[in-house]
Amino acid sequence: MDVCFYYLRKLLRYGPGIKISATTTDFAFDSQVRGLYDDFLKDPLVLVKQTSLFSYPIGLYMPCNTSWREVDHVLMPLRMYNSAHWILCHFDNKEMCLNIYNSYTKIVKEPVVLEAVRPFLVMIPYLLFHTGFFEGKNIPEQEALKPLVVKMVPKLPQQKNDGDCGNYVIKYAEYFINEMLNEMPKIFNIAQVRKHLATQFGIKFSAEAERTVIDLQAQFGNKWVRIAAYLPGRTDNDVKNFWSSRKKRLARSLQTTPSSSSKQVEASGVHAPSSR
Repeated sequence: MDVCFYYLRKLLRYGPGIKISATTTDFAFDSQVRGLYDDFLKDPLVLVKQTSLFSYPIGLYMPCNTSWREVDHVLMPLRMYNSAHWILCHFDNKEMCLNIYNSYTKIVKEPVVLEAVRPFLVMIPYLLFHTGFFEGKNIPEQEALKPLVVKMVPKLPQQKNDGDCGNYVIKYAEYFINEMLNEMPKIFNIAQVRKHLATQFGIKFSAEAERTVIDLQAQFGNKWVRIAAYLPGRTDNDVKNFWSSRKKRLARSLQTTPSSSSKQVEASGVHAPSSR
């Protein structure tokens, strides 16, 4: 997800014809806000000590980031509590509201989403205040620190299973960046979306993605379509090719290093040739 949003930031900064003024956050921002929330409720000044969070609104920390004072919108991929479900949050810093894009409303209900985004509604105004966002805007401190308004974006294309949320988050973001939300289809062809994202971003498998494939292959076997559903921007063919290449690499390693552990063999699904 982070790699895809990095490419979206590049598109926002350098893409031809992009008129919208925006940047994004990443998963680390999500994790840091959630991790600090309980302490923040006891003492809001605890936020001042979390200098890494300040890096986001002042335009640092991530490649191609932009100061939030210089943009009108911030796109935030957020992962739900104790779940693999992702949602897209769009912070409109003119309206001071958080717009929620949820691709699985029949399962992930609005009250659950509102509870999950509460830390961001409360903490983002304080984060902006302490990084000088409101300077020169003649906004009283009490007004500036009010929680953000939250809006659920209606009538979005919806996923049909529990593994495609990442693809939907990225597509929502793309339609927003290209100012084409009104032209978004009622239904995404998810196989086509996966292929499009894989082709567009040309992303290699990260260490986390590799671990995901290994874990899911152990759980589902060689059901590549099902596994690909958990990997935004990847097709079943991408996953199958990765697995095949991995098995070949491990097989070559076993031929050159006979002392390789049996655990490595079992994990890879490669069986060492029997000696006769």
